[in-house]
Amino acid sequence: MAKNVKQQFGHKNPIFVHEERTLIAAVDRADESSSNSQTIGRNGEVALLDLLNRYLPHTMAVRRGHFVAPNGDLSPETDLMLLDTRYPLIAHNDDGSVLAMLHSVVAAIEVKRTLNKSEIQKILHNSSITTSLQSGAFGAAMEWGIVLQKAFAYRASIKTCTIQKHFFAERESDPSRTHLSVLRILPSDFPDPERTYGAHLWLEDHNAPSHVTTVSPLSDFYYNLVQDAYYTMGARAYDMDDVAENMNQYMNWGTHPNALSEDEG
Repeated sequence: MAKNVKQQFGHKNPIFVHEERTLIAAVDRADESSSNSQTIGRNGEVALLDLLNRYLPHTMAVRRGHFVAPNGDLSPETDLMLLDTRYPLIAHNDDGSVLAMLHSVVAAIEVKRTLNKSEIQKILHNSSITTSLQSGAFGAAMEWGIVLQKAFAYRASIKTCTIQKHFFAERESDPSRTHLSVLRILPSDFPDPERTYGAHLWLEDHNAPSHVTTVSPLSDFYYNLVQDAYYTMGARAYDMDDVAENMNQYMNWGTHPNALSEDEG
């Protein structure tokens, strides 16, 4: 009989168990070898970027950098962007970072090595900026079709109840669209001390605080990201003509005008 590798509810995903270990080891190695927080943070982003790009379908790709709105407004540096690969990049820099058209951005992903109050506040602040920038392209009221907002933390340095307190603190005045995934919560929060756990936090229907612990946080994060990405791209329903038309909102063509003056001729 063939081996069954389908993940069972309540059990670890056997394939992503190894990927989790590799990710955590990469960040721990960077942590031990450098005191530079930017280097450690960048290694956390690159490790996740490499993993996602190995698994993602060819219709999507993950890049670091910025996106630009059709009106020319530039986003803050985004840790990772999930892009619709049908769109060309505006720029690709030597360090691997890119400049992308907002219409090509399916998801913006914040990556945190350690999750604490300060990092949660940064996640929520950047979420507000992304929501504001994208409203001109997709409309703020859309349920699907807008840029997905995800946050990924390798480890929590505070208890899960404290994470919830800070993550949901502004939900009434400024509800966040971010879905937060934590690869490892504190061992003191493990429901079963014989197993390791992660967690997911989000606002259900943008108003109901929701939280689950999970034995397969990485596979949950990956499959949720891809499924939501397909729903988002499906809601946008861009065909190739739409992609070409969207591009006109970003490109100022440099072709010499046809009507030349005598001096120019």
